[in-house]
Amino acid sequence: MKLFIKNMVSLRWKMAVRAELEKQGIQPETAEPGVVEMKGKISETQYTKLKETLRKYDLKIIKDKSEIIIERVKTVIIEIVHFPEELPNIKYSQMK
Repeated sequence: MKLFIKNMVSLRWKMAVRAELEKQGIQPETAEPGVVEMKGKISETQYTKLKETLRKYDLKIIKDKSEIIIERVKTVIIEIVHFPEELPNIKYSQMK
């Protein structure tokens, strides 16, 4: 199961989300900026509790596809701005 989380763009938020999941007994497989992936599904009770807890951090679980796309684009732009040395050095003439 994947959870898409709005405003989860820094390492600090990633660690906070991971900690909150573990407090509820949920083991995330991966936690990338804006996305947490876990095995299986979580119960409705866990989902509600997680949603309320994340709200304290000004984070929000999103389900709407357009909101998910917007968050992914924002995350990519933030990564480009903050980590330009990690981008591949490709010339436009090489792209075909």
